[in-house]
Amino acid sequence: PAAEPPPLTMAAWIICLANFLSAITFTAFESLGVMYEQDEFFEGDPGAATLFWSKILCFVGVLGLVTNLFLYIPIVTAMGLKGSIAFGGVIASVGLFCISIPLNKWWYFGTGLFFVFGDNIMQTSCNTIITTVVDPSQFGYA
Repeated sequence: PAAEPPPLTMAAWIICLANFLSAITFTAFESLGVMYEQDEFFEGDPGAATLFWSKILCFVGVLGLVTNLFLYIPIVTAMGLKGSIAFGGVIASVGLFCISIPLNKWWYFGTGLFFVFGDNIMQTSCNTIITTVVDPSQFGYA
């Protein structure tokens, strides 16, 4: 019989919870953002709001690729995993705070990208750091 893998540590559960809570904010931004934008900037016009929202999501995808392919390694090399989680968390928090100050649609666009940049740095680091606190025999069981 195969040996039972060791139980997950408290650190692993904390990282999982933090990652889950972070994912909730990103999901809320993506799913509810268009409704907020429609009411705030487009006087209820769903067509114009959806068109603008599609531009935001397009830039979010490009920013995610650029961040993870070109910027993530230099940031982690300079700050380490824990430092990059803190850095990304601060950037994402500032971005979310600034989104709540609706100056105009371009402010919303820019601060949304600011939030996504921070979230990409933080989430990728959280996904990586979990491998340092979990026994390799448990990989693939989540």
